[in-house]
Amino acid sequence: MEAAHRTLFPLFLFFVAAMFAFVFAALLVAGALFYAGLLGAFACGFRHVFSAPGSPTPSDDEDAEALPFVSVVIAARDEADSIERCLEAILQSDYPSERFEVIVVDDFSRDATAERVRHFLKTRIAARRKAHRRVPAGAAGDNAAREAETAPTEAPPRLRLLQMHRVMEESTGHKREALNHGISAARGPLILTTDADCTPAPGWIGAMTAPLRSADVAFVAGPVRYRLGAAGDEDGARKSFGARLFDRAQALEFLALQAVGAGSIGLGRPTICNSANVAYRQSVYQALYRPETLGAADDETLIQRIADETDARAAFCAAPDACVETPPADGPRAFWRQRQRWASMTPRYPDTGFTFALGALYGFYVMLLAAAPLSFWMPALLGPLAVAAGLKVAAEAALLVPACRRFDQTELLGALLPFQPAHAAYMVGIGAAGVLGATQWKGRTVD
Repeated sequence: MEAAHRTLFPLFLFFVAAMFAFVFAALLVAGALFYAGLLGAFACGFRHVFSAPGSPTPSDDEDAEALPFVSVVIAARDEADSIERCLEAILQSDYPSERFEVIVVDDFSRDATAERVRHFLKTRIAARRKAHRRVPAGAAGDNAAREAETAPTEAPPRLRLLQMHRVMEESTGHKREALNHGISAARGPLILTTDADCTPAPGWIGAMTAPLRSADVAFVAGPVRYRLGAAGDEDGARKSFGARLFDRAQALEFLALQAVGAGSIGLGRPTICNSANVAYRQSVYQALYRPETLGAADDETLIQRIADETDARAAFCAAPDACVETPPADGPRAFWRQRQRWASMTPRYPDTGFTFALGALYGFYVMLLAAAPLSFWMPALLGPLAVAAGLKVAAEAALLVPACRRFDQTELLGALLPFQPAHAAYMVGIGAAGVLGATQWKGRTVD
């Protein structure tokens, strides 16, 4: 009897291991098929967005009074090094200066952000006065004096600085409350937001607000791309080869998020967007704003609620002028904290179907990560692992190749294969850290 037990026990272990390998392999391949199908759908939606006819942008001969008034709102915290560059780019807009305003909300900055905004204002005012006082040769002195008396005292377009410490004590609302304060003070029916470290093109305001001329559009998401420095330019001179390579890897991942957001809008089921470049109707924002539920995921929650709770729709602006540039995260640590903050938003999404899909994708990444070491003990998993990895790369290429071409960043595709081994580990780690870990951002805990 004891001999029979010794014979059957190894057979039982072999049977259990074989069943585990079979079930694991089946789930792994099923997860890969789901991943490929989902990214394939996003790729179709992305192509639909960029093949659709664009919205008309303001023309030079169009009456400025007919254009909607736009309020550009920027929530800034510790952005003293970048805020003036951002404001200068916005003020160079080809949108009529009398038809937009810029509101900077200083979100309890610990540096000289507010002082830089005030200095920028004074510089612009001084430049206007100097230009206004310039008198052509031969002009009478009385005329010059009269022009000096009527010189303007404010910088066009209207630029305002609001400071949160004058409104409330610092709370857990952070950027959400800063944006809400700026929007509440805005005069425009259309709100356009960007980040203080972004650089928009001159046609940005007109391009991003053009889709809102359609009465059924309430939200517009725009493209954001990383500003990458090469070895010989100002941004790249201080970075090593390894740092530039890391920047390109994170830029490719960032571009993938952009493509997924655009693709979901193209499919008619908007899910994610980047708050560095969005526009929406103030009336819709005020109607749907819920401080107790929006949390950190304001814009993504808003775009999902517009799709679920209103008859309006969201659009993605594919016009080249709609794109804004922003610097990549400064190193792996800053990158991790930024992505952790983004991952922490997912439990707040009102679109439970999308949240479920993200959970399924997370399970696929866990199995993909576990399959590599398991295959050393279970060689039967090598085939399913190769199939899953191949499907993953093919699906990502189907989405990223057209995205890189559209955003003129084809050089990023060189990072697709080399970083595949680390990608699954990154996704598993960042997903767990975003949901379970405390998220720190600029010296504050994100709620």
